[in-house]
Amino acid sequence: MPSQKSSEQKPSEQKASGKDAPVTAEGVEPKRQRGHIRVAAILQAASVLFVEQGFDAVTMTEIAARSQTAIGSLYRFFPTKEILADALLKRFGERVDAELTAVAKDAALLSVDALADALVDHAMAWAPDRAAALVLIEPRNIGGALRETIRDRILSRVGDIVAQINPALPAEAVKTKARLLQQLLKLAAANSGDSQKGPELVAEMRALIRLYLANRIAAA
Repeated sequence: MPSQKSSEQKPSEQKASGKDAPVTAEGVEPKRQRGHIRVAAILQAASVLFVEQGFDAVTMTEIAARSQTAIGSLYRFFPTKEILADALLKRFGERVDAELTAVAKDAALLSVDALADALVDHAMAWAPDRAAALVLIEPRNIGGALRETIRDRILSRVGDIVAQINPALPAEAVKTKARLLQQLLKLAAANSGDSQKGPELVAEMRALIRLYLANRIAAA
């Protein structure tokens, strides 16, 4: 296995091989299923390590070891730790965007209780990815433009859900209620991992979101 020092060469100096695309400053884009599986393993390992240790403390060598990836392969896909961090943020944003879009499509057909449960269930499922995203977003200015894009996209999708519940709401009211609903979902995600208080707090969050959807959005 190449050493950390020898692997930290410029991306343009690393040679492509096999079926992968040429290495660029942004890294290789996987084309085959095996490559996609490898990238997923790298992102998962990095996500866990960043939460455990913080962005600065984690090394690319540790990420390679945790994901059982050769260090050279890691650098081919992600030439720098910053590019890897951006990829994690992008993955989180795309996942939340897709899931909230799906909820928005059904929002008008669901009961308040069912909609609240769907939103909380999704928020809890995002919790590990959200924890990693917070490590990357809050302490450092990593992926500034990407960070704002993700936040705006999530708020927009929550706004779509609010508008589906009550199409008569003015645009400004939709934005205001979407912001509060987004904060409630963040609280549900933040507390879902607490093995002692988590279940009780999440149950209260479900009840609170049901009341908010029914009394402050649907009946507004």
